[in-house]
Amino acid sequence: MSYYSNYEGNQISSVVTDRAKIQCASLCEHASSDFREAFEGYAAKNVRLDAFYHKLIGGQAEYADLFLVVKFVIILSHGNASVESGFSVNGDMLIENLHEESLVAQRQVYDGVRSLGGLLKVKIDKRMQQYARGAHFRYQTAMQAKKVVQQEEEKKVAARKRAAESIKVLKEKKAKLSADTATLSKNTELEIHELENE
Repeated sequence: MSYYSNYEGNQISSVVTDRAKIQCASLCEHASSDFREAFEGYAAKNVRLDAFYHKLIGGQAEYADLFLVVKFVIILSHGNASVESGFSVNGDMLIENLHEESLVAQRQVYDGVRSLGGLLKVKIDKRMQQYARGAHFRYQTAMQAKKVVQQEEEKKVAARKRAAESIKVLKEKKAKLSADTATLSKNTELEIHELENE
């Protein structure tokens, strides 16, 4: 484990690093006795590595520093292969005019089939067949719901447009009234001035 690379990056102190190294040696000693079943029964396909170590040493005070280092090591990427693979799959699925929901749905299906071990491992039962039969009806319902939402949005846009136009007209009216008032006030002042001079 890269204790010192974490220390050099100022992520953990030298004291934590030294204690983690001692705790790692202790864990290795107990791996063949106390933790033997846990290590032998570990399967990467069934249990994530972070979940395995959390269950093994996550709640134990004597391995607190080691678990901190383990978290750092697991967080650090050992390569972006899975992420890049995901982008590659998304790139293969992208076609012209593909909606976001369709891409998400295709990706969910792809990930689901992959997690089962491939197409030949997918169990097609009665429930799945019924779900597939009702797909077109659910599609039509979703399209109608989307159409209603779109119409509501168009109504809101039209209402905002009308309000903006009304505000513009009222502002122009206000400016005209202000100009008329200023002119009337000026004329009145002139009349008063003339009368005072007489």
